[in-house]
Amino acid sequence: MYNNLPLVEFEYPDSETDYLRTRFVRVDTMNARHIKGYEFITANPSDMDEGKFKSYLLAKIVKGGVHLVEFSVV
Repeated sequence: MYNNLPLVEFEYPDSETDYLRTRFVRVDTMNARHIKGYEFITANPSDMDEGKFKSYLLAKIVKGGVHLVEFSVV
């Protein structure tokens, strides 16, 4: 379903604790303010894992930025 979407990784504050947490997201859309896509627990989700659709503010991503983990052309 979303395996053809680019996979990125970045650190983002946890909504409950405010501690930074590494996020692995299959990006659906990105604009000047947000990254929107399906979040997974690891960079290598199994076929059984279901990503949860979420939105992230670019302003909250730490200065290390967004790293491309996987990109495939289908």
